[in-house]
Amino acid sequence: MCSFGISILKTSSGDILCLQLSGLKNRYTYFSALSSRDHMKNVVIRRFVDEDAEGLAKLMNESEEGWPGGLTGGIPYTAERAREWIERSRCFAPLVAELDGEIVGICTVTEHFSEKDAAYVDFLNVHPRHRGKGIGKALLLASIEETVKIGRKRLDLHTWGGNLLAVPLYKKTGFFWVPKTDVYMQNYMPAILTHPLTSKFLEKHDLLHPKWYKHFIREITQREDDFREKGMKVFPYEFEVNGKRMRVLVDREAREIMGIETPELAVGCWVEEQEAPAGFPQEIKWRVENRGEEEIRCALFVQPDPEIRVLKFPRSSFRVPPKEEVEVRAVFEPDVMAEKRYEDERSRKIASNLVMGDLLIPLAAGVRIRQPVEVSIDPFPFSCYPGTDSLVTINLRSFLKEKANISLLLSHPKEIEVDYERSCEINPLGFSGIKARIRVSKDREAGAYPLVLRASVRARGREVKTRPKKFHVRILEPASVVVATEGNEHQLIGENMTTRLIFNLRRGGTMGVVDKGSGLLLANTLRVGIGPPFWPSEFDMKDFNARFEKIPSGYRITLSANSDKFEGLTLLKEIIMYGGSHLIRIRHGFINNSAKDMKFKLQSRNWVNFWGSTYNIPLRGVVVRSPAIEGDFPYWDRDLPKKPDYLWERWVCFEFPEKNVSFGVLWGKVEENEFGGGKVNFVFDVKLEPFSIAWLEPFYFYVGPGGWRTVRELWKSIYEGKIEPEPYEDVSEGFFVNVSTSPVLIEGATDLKIRVYSLRMRKYDGRLTLLLPEGWKSEKNEFSFENLTLGDEKVFTTRISSERPPGAYKGEITLSLPETDLKFEVPLILIGDSGKVKVKEILDEGKKSYLIDNGYLKFKASPEYGGILYSIKDENGVEHLLSPFPEVTTFSWLGEWLGGIGLNGWVERNEWHWTFHRERWRAKVMNVNEWIGVKMWFDPEREEHRSLWGLRFSISYLTKPLSRILLVVPRVENMSEASRTFEMLLGFFLQVGGEKKGYRIAVPTDVLRYVRRESPYSAWLPSSQGYIIASNPSKKRFITIVTRSRKGVEIAMADESSEFGGHASAMIYVRLKSKEKRAFPTFFCISSNLEEAENYKYLGKIDFDYLLS
Repeated sequence: MCSFGISILKTSSGDILCLQLSGLKNRYTYFSALSSRDHMKNVVIRRFVDEDAEGLAKLMNESEEGWPGGLTGGIPYTAERAREWIERSRCFAPLVAELDGEIVGICTVTEHFSEKDAAYVDFLNVHPRHRGKGIGKALLLASIEETVKIGRKRLDLHTWGGNLLAVPLYKKTGFFWVPKTDVYMQNYMPAILTHPLTSKFLEKHDLLHPKWYKHFIREITQREDDFREKGMKVFPYEFEVNGKRMRVLVDREAREIMGIETPELAVGCWVEEQEAPAGFPQEIKWRVENRGEEEIRCALFVQPDPEIRVLKFPRSSFRVPPKEEVEVRAVFEPDVMAEKRYEDERSRKIASNLVMGDLLIPLAAGVRIRQPVEVSIDPFPFSCYPGTDSLVTINLRSFLKEKANISLLLSHPKEIEVDYERSCEINPLGFSGIKARIRVSKDREAGAYPLVLRASVRARGREVKTRPKKFHVRILEPASVVVATEGNEHQLIGENMTTRLIFNLRRGGTMGVVDKGSGLLLANTLRVGIGPPFWPSEFDMKDFNARFEKIPSGYRITLSANSDKFEGLTLLKEIIMYGGSHLIRIRHGFINNSAKDMKFKLQSRNWVNFWGSTYNIPLRGVVVRSPAIEGDFPYWDRDLPKKPDYLWERWVCFEFPEKNVSFGVLWGKVEENEFGGGKVNFVFDVKLEPFSIAWLEPFYFYVGPGGWRTVRELWKSIYEGKIEPEPYEDVSEGFFVNVSTSPVLIEGATDLKIRVYSLRMRKYDGRLTLLLPEGWKSEKNEFSFENLTLGDEKVFTTRISSERPPGAYKGEITLSLPETDLKFEVPLILIGDSGKVKVKEILDEGKKSYLIDNGYLKFKASPEYGGILYSIKDENGVEHLLSPFPEVTTFSWLGEWLGGIGLNGWVERNEWHWTFHRERWRAKVMNVNEWIGVKMWFDPEREEHRSLWGLRFSISYLTKPLSRILLVVPRVENMSEASRTFEMLLGFFLQVGGEKKGYRIAVPTDVLRYVRRESPYSAWLPSSQGYIIASNPSKKRFITIVTRSRKGVEIAMADESSEFGGHASAMIYVRLKSKEKRAFPTFFCISSNLEEAENYKYLGKIDFDYLLS
């Protein structure tokens, strides 16, 4: 085992900070030839020790600067918190930078969260006063050395795209930004430092670690590193010293070295199609170039992964004359029965060893095996009830570069009927769909009935049958539970009438909890760690076995996996899903199959998708109710107590009022409970006798209607044995007689319709009185009715007009009944006036743009700037949008930012991608029902948007003469036969009143109206009522952004901190059937007072279905 120390060495070239490693051959330098060396004289890089906890806490508390939204969340670190942080992560290299006795930097290197041959930089921070001095670089170079020491081949980290200080540093030290991530980086220097051929070059030219740093050549950009060579996805490393150059290609799919070029020798391997359609043969090639003066004798040994079959092996030995090159080929075929791997997993590979004398050169080519045509079903899973007669779409996605003819092979049991189209044609790399009708008789029993699908694919002169995918027709009845695998044996789904549990048996044995009524994924649960330290956990990388059995109350599902670190230990996760209950029972257990006692702690990690929820928790006799504010309350760590004694009852409830569902967690005895964001974690003490089985205390999830009171009464029943719940403390009910008016859009004189209706049997006589604001007139102001009873509706009409300027106003109706008077609001939106909207094509900063002038507001938008509307100026010429037009820059967390209003990004595999501006946008002038402006659109063509091919994205910016309203209409059209589902973001980057500072953002929630003032911390909060109001009180300007949240759009505050300003976003949830199109109207309204700004919220209740045309 190697030990190390730190010392300052005096050399002729100046002060050099070195890491001395006993047991290793070489000494590695971390600082050399710095532009200013004086500040490094007293810097020491060393391991964290317990006495550093106070200094580490001080470093964290003084490091808010440079972290978007701050680092601590306003909750100061203590020595105890700093110490616990280090202890609870599986950190094999907690490195600190010390300067004159002060901790000025920290870098924690842990085991990797998903790969055994990699390490992970969990955290890196340097004190703001000492950034830019080389300390961060020293910590990273020391981290690479620590990674090499433990035999790992790669070092990874995560950051954010707008991190202008760190991303260049990471790239200079060998990290590459993995494409289509936000932002995941990988560093293969540990592999290069230890590879037989590359290490030989480095040693020969005195470039061993860390001297290579000064000779590492690369272009530094603030974007992902999407390099290709011979069609392969690669990360290129280049080094040059005294005119001698070495180039190394890392195959980012195989995550190993695939090619090396030195002055004496060049070797490499590659395949024809890295995204390899299974069942179709292709070639792999090896190239050896002899740049020396003597002949090279080579032996080649090939070892493909089991899912790759070599049809024709290469020559096993050959000679390469001086100054010549030889290319060797083999033919292989990916197996159609290969299991699909996740995109973030390494691909299959063809490994090889080139032997040249006593030099062994390992190389590998990654093969991402794809089914030639991927088959899926929609809806997924397919759940139904006896008597169902329903259409499903069998979606097809081609990974072939040629057209293909498809025949669908489908088998099913006789208990169900299936009629389906038999064949279709699919375009290269395209999408298609086949319709199937499923019929279930009314007397069919509940259960899972298999539906096995294969595609017979005819292309390239051959026919290939894809891997069978087993789905199920899941027939449910009241009180029944159905459990079966879906699609593959690693995905298990259990469900009852209201709730669906989705088990991922690969990499962690996790469970997703879905409310079927809303389709909302409520929680991701069942990750565990044994420790401390608890993270990274070996079980996060484990595949789990599953056993499920029917029990009288439902189903018992048991997951199991063996530990590598505790010999003879098996982890158990038991889940009971009840047929007639909204509760799910969870408990963890262990089998100790060894002769030793075992003692440790178990951390159960559960994450609730709390966005848009109301958070409820009982603390010291009070039920705390608050909107769950991402980045604010509850903060990720230490915002709520860990000791269970602080809770007078042990439950927490997340209410989702928009979805009419709540998610509750109920528990009993635990050592600790941890909260923060959506985190609900428990820590248990575990003691195991030899050859024993032990179960821990169970806890429960609640998924269903109601709110915290329902969860609380269930907790009392389970843990206090209470038989009859107490009545609710308060009951909120709607009134039995009501008045409604639709929001009125007014241009000139307009009819106002007033409806009055009853929900009870008693007959009512009554009177309506209409009161309009100043400057408004009505033909009639009073109306009466008689004998209004259950189911009756009276409609009254009057014509109204206004002399006021365009804006948002509000009247009032008084309903007089015999026993009371009730008052109701009447929204009045004067959307425009006489005049014209002028639209003109212009050239602005060298970019084709459009100027839209409605006589009060002027807007600018450009198809050559990602379809962004980058300017809104009012009648005084004040700019209300924040944009770097015409540049694309970084901003807060964002690596590529255009600002303004527009479609900024989309989600794929839970990663945000801010890349729509890279596409080719087009534009035209639009007039939609006298809303005038410009429409911009693009059809995805770029490779990075392949999963969006077959869709059309557009956004229209429309207004009326003299209006204070901009109508923003994002629209998506599905031009394929397949159904499509994804999320995208409509961004609003604001400087209200012309200033980024001094902002306030009002967000209505179900608990309270939350007003966010300018803050050094970032926070995000969705509105539960479909609108927010951003303002600058000193400028007397207000901006209302309002949308129809129930139509698939969720408006939210996006406070990026005082450094970057207060903004807004609209999350758009898109689900399209084949050939379907959808629009998502959103309004941007400017006003000069808060009352008018509030009145614009009623625009969210207006249908704009004609915008689909």
